[in-house]
Amino acid sequence: MRAMPTEAVYVNGGEIYKAPRPVEFARKYARDQDGEIEFPFRKADGKGYFFTSEFKAYFSGDEGMPLTGLDLCPDVSLWICFAATEKTERSNFDLYFAMDSADQIRMVAAYYGLPVPATDALMAEVEAAPDCYSFWNAGGRPIVPAGVKFIDGKPAIFKLYTYPKPFGSWDVWMYGASYHNGGKCWEAGAVYSKPTGGAEIPGAQMRARDFDVKAEVIYSDRADGAAMSYEFIRTLEPVMQWRGNEIDESGNTVRIKHYESSDFVRRMVANMAGGPAYAGFDLCPAVKFWLGRAWYDDDEQELLFAVVDGSNQLDRVAAYYGLPVPYSAEQKAALDTKPELYRARHYDLYAHGEGRYAPVIVASVTFLHGKPIRLLFYTFMRQWEFEEQIELPAPSN
Repeated sequence: MRAMPTEAVYVNGGEIYKAPRPVEFARKYARDQDGEIEFPFRKADGKGYFFTSEFKAYFSGDEGMPLTGLDLCPDVSLWICFAATEKTERSNFDLYFAMDSADQIRMVAAYYGLPVPATDALMAEVEAAPDCYSFWNAGGRPIVPAGVKFIDGKPAIFKLYTYPKPFGSWDVWMYGASYHNGGKCWEAGAVYSKPTGGAEIPGAQMRARDFDVKAEVIYSDRADGAAMSYEFIRTLEPVMQWRGNEIDESGNTVRIKHYESSDFVRRMVANMAGGPAYAGFDLCPAVKFWLGRAWYDDDEQELLFAVVDGSNQLDRVAAYYGLPVPYSAEQKAALDTKPELYRARHYDLYAHGEGRYAPVIVASVTFLHGKPIRLLFYTFMRQWEFEEQIELPAPSN
């Protein structure tokens, strides 16, 4: 599923038409089995989205809906889609197009006899940095949508849709943090993503789904003062294809953290035989499945990652290694009632088959010179699954 961004829609010279929180945004849409891949969702009120051939040329390349017979402003260079309960609806519908410039928005407003939707200042910002407000990227062109709503067959409302990103052109796909010693934050950061229109970004993980190509990068801060940048690397390692770079204040990499997946993960996720089983480690018997290992070249510190199946298991792991439990009372309650909120991914770890993938909750044990020194519990959180804004605490020892 694509991350649902923060949305702010403007009308009448800068009035807020709607600005739903991500969780509200997600509730208003459901995946449509018959939906088109450019936006395969249908709104709760039954509205579907039918894309033009011109727009589809940047994504699926399929034939789209012709807009013949509709009142189309000649100042629009790229019509995106027609939105209504049915393709044949001609009384109440929306026409969406790509914003080219502030001047174009003014010309469209004049054509339909409607107010300009946003302030001059906001339109200037969007024109100058469209990738900071866009929803799609069409072949390298950030697409900021605008729409004209027709009521009883007549243009009635002119809207500008913006999707402001929290970090320049990068949106947050998922927040991540690790905790130790009763819920103290050890590391906090996020997976940042943006659509690229097919272009690759070095060091980013490129994901393509439904012809929508996006880049993902990870940045975080740690309680020991380290700033981390996680780089995607293509190696023979089948699953954990990341390299952690510890960054100094000048932006230089001072040391590198390596990752590998376990024999269990390689068999269940990558369908590969053979891999490390960590027989040389003191493995707690309460852990059923070990996920992998991380290590540095320049010291004897190693981390073993494990699948978590509840607080009782983590209590046993903590007792076995003589370490404090890593979670707070609030995190313990969520872990035991809604563990999927903290999932790293869904994987078919237990061979249940398509549609029955398990949410994978992660913990790790840090060993220094072979001795356990830290038990970490990881939370990976998507904003659209939470009622309140996610705010990660500052890391602390």
